[in-house]
Amino acid sequence: YTSPQGKFVASFIGNMNFLDALVVGQNQIRVNRLTLNHNTDTYAPGSKVKLALRPESIEVMHRTTGAVNALVTHVEFIGSFLRILCEADTYYGAQPLMVQIPVNRGVEINLHAGQSVSLRWAKHDMQLFSAGDSHVQ
Repeated sequence: YTSPQGKFVASFIGNMNFLDALVVGQNQIRVNRLTLNHNTDTYAPGSKVKLALRPESIEVMHRTTGAVNALVTHVEFIGSFLRILCEADTYYGAQPLMVQIPVNRGVEINLHAGQSVSLRWAKHDMQLFSAGDSHVQ
């Protein structure tokens, strides 16, 4: 679940977000204006890749620097957590992203549709896939 070996497996088992990203240098990718560190050994600078993130690994907060900004388009109550649909502001334009957070976190930040938020995640929660095949990095 946490380390699928291909895009199909990643999307088949649970929910997975795939964001277009750009390899900008050795072990560096760009999702928006931020450069993130990740193993890029098999990708040349300038390569388009898919950044895979599980919805529950994404943290939602009030707008801040050093994160990916997004617009909340929908908030759905699912028992003990909220499913949030966002449009993330990325290098490749607006990209859909699903986030799952505990209900109490949504209450803390007064989360609602139409709200501008920032998103971040831990390096170990990211996986890279080639934009054109199912190999994982």
